[in-house]
Amino acid sequence: MVTRAASVSQLGQQPLQRPLDRLRLEDDQAAGGPVEVQHARAAGVAPGGTGHAANVFEEIDQPGEWYLDRRGGVLYFFPPEGFPQRSIVFSLLGEAMFSLQDTSYVSIRGLTLEVSRGVGALIGGGAHNRIAGCAIRNMHQGVILSGGSHNGVLGCDLFDLDSMAVRLSGGDRVTLTPAGLYAVNNHIHHFARCYKTWHPGVQIEGVGNRVAHNRIHHAPQYAISYRGNDHLIELNNLHHLCLEMSDVGVVGCGGDWTFRGNVVRYNFIHHIPHRPTPFKLSLHALSVVCVERGYER
Repeated sequence: MVTRAASVSQLGQQPLQRPLDRLRLEDDQAAGGPVEVQHARAAGVAPGGTGHAANVFEEIDQPGEWYLDRRGGVLYFFPPEGFPQRSIVFSLLGEAMFSLQDTSYVSIRGLTLEVSRGVGALIGGGAHNRIAGCAIRNMHQGVILSGGSHNGVLGCDLFDLDSMAVRLSGGDRVTLTPAGLYAVNNHIHHFARCYKTWHPGVQIEGVGNRVAHNRIHHAPQYAISYRGNDHLIELNNLHHLCLEMSDVGVVGCGGDWTFRGNVVRYNFIHHIPHRPTPFKLSLHALSVVCVERGYER
């Protein structure tokens, strides 16, 4: 048997189970033979690293599984029981469903945003805009807030996402001018399904942004990551995280000593697995890695 390797992606982790490379296999590889990739990333492919193959035609053996033949333009699908009474929905939309540019005092409220290859909502610039009470699901990414001031994501459910749920990026690090962007009272779960590393539930960048009162759970790596200064991360319920990666924390910032003035306090972190890799490197999940002043827990 020869696999249809032209459409196979090999998702490989390195020994530290921290980076995740997405590699494409060479064509026409016989079953049982050595596996060759078309290119390797800078980190290389380490012996003993874990990984799995995606989009393999021969592996369709359970209801709900599928294979996409990109060359032939054919989708092979093993339907679940009761399929005639259900529907299949797919989208080619790669842009944001909602895009607000330099607006002020605009709210997107109470909507369900779903089935997209792009972003649910994008707010660029402006002030006092908000995404409130929305369900954002089954798409690539949830919400991006870029620039502006006092824009926020409030009381939303974000889940079943390929990458991160919320990205807050605003404020001037040169002058330390805060943006006041916020993600508050959201329920975020089952994200980073395809992009398993460096795609947290909430990513904060810039100066003076806030993440509070969120429940974030069931993801392969971070709940919250931050870059910049004077951010506030507080009163979040964080659990069942770091489920697939190692050498990682529930909340993290990397190792840049200029990320100062941030406060991480009063967060409830629980049910984080102790799962050493075969290389004996465990998780930093029950404490927050911090390199700046203002740390509380």
